[in-house]
Amino acid sequence: MERMVALPDDFQPCLRVMPAAVLDMELAKLGADATQAEELKAEKFRFYSYRAFECPLDKQGRLLLPSAYVERLNLAGAVQLVGAFRHFEIWRPEVWQEHFQQLQAAHAAGALRIKQ
Repeated sequence: MERMVALPDDFQPCLRVMPAAVLDMELAKLGADATQAEELKAEKFRFYSYRAFECPLDKQGRLLLPSAYVERLNLAGAVQLVGAFRHFEIWRPEVWQEHFQQLQAAHAAGALRIKQ
């Protein structure tokens, strides 16, 4: 199985989990961005690399999450897994339900529709 990493979402109270290769790809895009100053890129590398934790599998094949993030986001017990393209998110179920209602309202208003 591929190495997985977790880091808290920048905008929502959830944990993002992704293959390490996805994080590496995002950091490589940042490194190649000629529009950003090198000092800013270095700070971003530091920020995201420091917050990313590898999530090994236990003997039963379960993903072991960083305890600091589980505690901070109150993810002990039942959780909601939400697919999000190249990663998935782990939410407290009641927080996800509230957030999803907001997403549904935004979609109904046309804000989240995928244009064809």
